Amino acid sequence: MAQDAASRADFESLRSTADAVLKDMSEITGLLIKAPLKKQIVGRAEIKDYLTENLKQEYTPRELHQQEAMLQAFGLVSSDFDLGKFLVSFYTEQAAGVYDPRRKTMLIADWVGEDMQKMVLAHELTHALQDQNFDLEKFLHAVRDDDDSTSARQAIVEGHATAAMMQEIIKPAALASLPSLQPLMSMMIQRPVAQFPAFSGAPFFFRFSALFPYSQGIGFMQAGLQHGEWTGLSRVFSRPPSTTKEIFEPEIYFGQTGLAGLTHASGARASPPPAKITLS
Repeated sequence: MAQDAASRADFESLRSTADAVLKDMSEITGLLIKAPLKKQIVGRAEIKDYLTENLKQEYTPRELHQQEAMLQAFGLVSSDFDLGKFLVSFYTEQAAGVYDPRRKTMLIADWVGEDMQKMVLAHELTHALQDQNFDLEKFLHAVRDDDDSTSARQAIVEGHATAAMMQEIIKPAALASLPSLQPLMSMMIQRPVAQFPAFSGAPFFFRFSALFPYSQGIGFMQAGLQHGEWTGLSRVFSRPPSTTKEIFEPEIYFGQTGLAGLTHASGARASPPPAKITLS
């Protein structure tokens, strides 16, 4: 009984912490809290079940098989490689909590320490705010048939949440005043991490793809903060970059350089540069 009471107290403390962090992230990002946040305390098995189900929602068996065959054809994986099983293992070992946009629920991991918990909540609850303000499912699937454009949108979502998390960690210092964190995060692709064996043992292709939205996304967001305040970054969701080139080279998006001089392989001129966007 005493143990059950202690567990309930711990769970209530986690929920209270989540509410406080949600308020902090709203203040940092300028995104409004538009609805009460549903919260669920979960274990590792439940996180794995969520990721497995999410994979089924995102990809049909045929799509997974096609991706698998392509990777095998290029010699990136072995002939007996199971992409679905690998992806679940790959992401489960790194998940320390996750916001589920379909159920509008924050899944709070019950095994994470207090300091790490706040950092995870800062990131994931920024996703909750993104969802309440911009509808993440709609935003991420708006260009599903265009892999490059979808990757750019993923970088916006993860870069924004990572930047907000970092701002929460370093406050009252301003993230905009720091050098770009992108090179530091990109180094993680090269380094094996003992507690993440699936990540460390994955082909470079997977490690790069997994970290791209975070490492390049935060660089893009830091560049955006050079053009204005946090509240202005919400405009990026209303008019997202259409290519990953704009993520790699943020000044193209923010209007300091243009695409007019570039040509496609066919010799046709590229589309004109986007209008200059400021984040005031």
